[in-house]
Amino acid sequence: MCSSRSNRGSPRNGRNVYGATPQRDAAVIGFQASTNVATATRLYLRYDGDIGSGTDNHALNLGLRLSW
Repeated sequence: MCSSRSNRGSPRNGRNVYGATPQRDAAVIGFQASTNVATATRLYLRYDGDIGSGTDNHALNLGLRLSW
C-alpha cells in the first residue's frame, strides 16, 4: 500500500509512505454508541477491530464527556 503526500514549503515535491497491505480475508470493523446521562454529561463507547490478519488488533474506548 502506498500513499503519496506533498508538503507546502518543502524543498521536495512529495514523498511516499508505505504501510502494510491488508490481508485478503481480513475485516476491519468498528462501532460506537453514546448516551446523555444529564444535561451536560454524556457517556460514550467505541470499538475498532482488525480481525483475520494473523495478528488481530482490538481497541476499546470508554469515556465521559462533560460540557459547560
